[in-house]
Amino acid sequence: MIQKMESNFTKAAERMPIVERLNVVLSSIQNQEKEFNFDYWTSILKGNDLYLKNRDHKFLPYFGAMHEFSQLEISGTINYLIKNEFVIVSNPSIGILQVSTKGEEFIAGKLKMYQVKEQDLKLKRGDFTLMKALKEERKLLAKEFKVQLHKICSNFIINQLAWLKPTTRAEITEIEGTEKYEVEYYWDRLLKVINNFIETKNERYLPENLSKLETYQETKRLFLEGMSVSEIAIAKSIQENTVFNYLITLHEAKEIDFIPYIQKTIPAKILDKGVVYFKTMTEKRLKIAHELLKLDYDVLKMCRLVAMSNAA
Repeated sequence: MIQKMESNFTKAAERMPIVERLNVVLSSIQNQEKEFNFDYWTSILKGNDLYLKNRDHKFLPYFGAMHEFSQLEISGTINYLIKNEFVIVSNPSIGILQVSTKGEEFIAGKLKMYQVKEQDLKLKRGDFTLMKALKEERKLLAKEFKVQLHKICSNFIINQLAWLKPTTRAEITEIEGTEKYEVEYYWDRLLKVINNFIETKNERYLPENLSKLETYQETKRLFLEGMSVSEIAIAKSIQENTVFNYLITLHEAKEIDFIPYIQKTIPAKILDKGVVYFKTMTEKRLKIAHELLKLDYDVLKMCRLVAMSNAA
């Protein structure tokens, strides 16, 4: 029910049309004097200031230009532009982006883009899961060999590995930028993660070591990056109601502010109905509220949280 509500809300909201979205990304990259890498562009366009190298970048005209999209969606859009040669990667080892001649023609209106579908701009569900698994393996390698993470490979290379899914050393060497990293043992370890992922034929595959991450802090990070409850559930291979429980606990611990997300996600009439109930009734048990209001348990949890937060 929650996933359906999120979907309905998304449809009702003013979401940027696909062609305009592509134009925003291309124009932003073209007009930026200083070159940024792939990850930095996703943060800039999302309006996420947690990882800014320069605080003044908050005042760039395109900072937050795609705030209504998750960073996962923005990454998928940039990947699409790279794949279709509208954007070139001038420094493949770290993912510095530049607009190609083809991209400039699109911005100038000389080139039209037809039949681009929403799914073309999205990373597959498994790509993000694999990306996380590769990053965790890289972290273990860095610790094992006592080197910094970027000495193993950059975030952009991790992105390309998850996207292209090479299965041999030869296929890895075909990815631009990998020639900078010469330690073949690193590649063997990363290839093992990719091959295990593919062999399971299950996009929910997780290496054993990934499950050892601090669950609450990982959920917090994904939420602050702009991912929805359903996206976090997919990324972490857990149920949505489990994600809601984590986020509610994080809110109660003052680690995050979950209220704006609730207000955006639940239709106002339903939220008001639930909040009024929990404010006026002495019986706070969800089972009783569910029987009376006929609302989903996760919706009721969020209504109760808003009611308690307003009362505090």
